[in-house]
Amino acid sequence: MTGWWQRWRRARALERRAIPDALWQLTLVRFPFLAARSAAQVAALREMATLFLAEKEFSGARGLVVSDEMAVAIAAQADPQVVVRIVGDSRQRTGWIRQP
Repeated sequence: MTGWWQRWRRARALERRAIPDALWQLTLVRFPFLAARSAAQVAALREMATLFLAEKEFSGARGLVVSDEMAVAIAAQADPQVVVRIVGDSRQRTGWIRQP
């Protein structure tokens, strides 16, 4: 039952919380080292970043307003091994604080 539930939640998050195309393309332009990967790797990165953002919330410290562009940039640059562990383990922290 748990495997089914996790697959359903993953599919639902990818469907409902997908990173918009324009925002994803902007991220790839701003960080060319991300776009230098194969098309399959870029697609997997986008999926992983979407799942990361679906489960986490970002808060700014000292008046910083975390924009969608900032959140996607952070998620896209996160270490994939760490993201997989965080997304796969609901006991991990749910919030991230970003300082200017």
